[in-house]
Amino acid sequence: MILLRRSQQGHVYKAGKKTKTWYGIYREDVRKPDGRVVRRQRNIRLGTLSEFPTRAAASRELARRMGNSKALRTTMTFAELFDRWKTTIVPTLKQSTGDLYVYKLKRYVVPVFGSREVASITRY
Repeated sequence: MILLRRSQQGHVYKAGKKTKTWYGIYREDVRKPDGRVVRRQRNIRLGTLSEFPTRAAASRELARRMGNSKALRTTMTFAELFDRWKTTIVPTLKQSTGDLYVYKLKRYVVPVFGSREVASITRY
């Protein structure tokens, strides 16, 4: 399957009654774990009117953020990533080390992050 590279500028708009805030909306291609590619619409908060006083400044910020997401994203939950890791990496480890890692991840990490997308997990 050949993916076409699409170029777009997105759209910025203001919202809010008391504090006017700039938002940006754009579309991006996302690869599902089964290999399918779907198009998702993203709506992101860019900042307040005091941070970006003009539409052009808000558009530049949206372009900067879209530049960071040009790569095709993969939608995968942490639990799916853990299963892949368990089947590919654990056999290469020492038996006791692999067992300990699997136990700790199953016990503490997967219950908390299992249903979340890997791309949405950040340091905080």
